[in-house]
Amino acid sequence: MRDIRVAQGLTYGITSRFVTFRHAGFFAISTSTQNRHLRQIIERTMAATSRLVEDGPTDAEVARAQAYVIGQYPPGLQAPEDLAEQLIDQEFYPLPADDVSSFAARIRAVTTADVHRALRRWV
Repeated sequence: MRDIRVAQGLTYGITSRFVTFRHAGFFAISTSTQNRHLRQIIERTMAATSRLVEDGPTDAEVARAQAYVIGQYPPGLQAPEDLAEQLIDQEFYPLPADDVSSFAARIRAVTTADVHRALRRWV
C-alpha cells in the first residue's frame, strides 16, 4: 500500500488475500488503476511481493497486522448469518470446537518467523 498507493499514486487501494478451500486455495492481489498505469502497477506489485517474500515483514508490521485482524474478527461475527457461516466452516474444514473463542490467542501466537516461513512456502 505504501509503495503502490502512497509513494507512486497508482491506485486508491490495493489488497491481498488467501482464498481457502478444503484441499487447495489461492493467493490474490486486487487493485485498480488507469489503463496507462497498468504495466507499472503490475511490475511494482510483483516487485513489492518479491521483496516481502525475500525480506519478510518486520516485527512492527506483524504486530500491526495482528492487531488489525484481531480487531476485525468480532465485528465480522455480529450478524447471525456471519456467525452461522463461521460455525459451518468449523464443521466443513474440521476445525476445533473452540475455533471462534481461541481466534485472538492463535493470532497473537504467530511470530514474525512464522510469517516469513509461510510467505516463502505459499507466496
